[in-house]
Amino acid sequence: MSRTEDVIGFLVMSSFWALNYPLVKIALLYEDPYYLLVFRVLFAAVFSLAIMHSKIRIPDGWRGGRQRSLCWEC
Repeated sequence: MSRTEDVIGFLVMSSFWALNYPLVKIALLYEDPYYLLVFRVLFAAVFSLAIMHSKIRIPDGWRGGRQRSLCWEC
């Protein structure tokens, strides 16, 4: 990535990070902390997959077909 893309990415990330604390405090007034935690983890997982879907590589042994053994002596 170029320097400009890095700066823009950092500004976007820091802006969302700055909004995180007050929004969580407001959400805790209405929801249980564990429910909020589960929702945040799911939300982060969905957006992480959306952003990084082209960079994620499934290991060959997990794709099906011939299964490779994890044992070195087998």
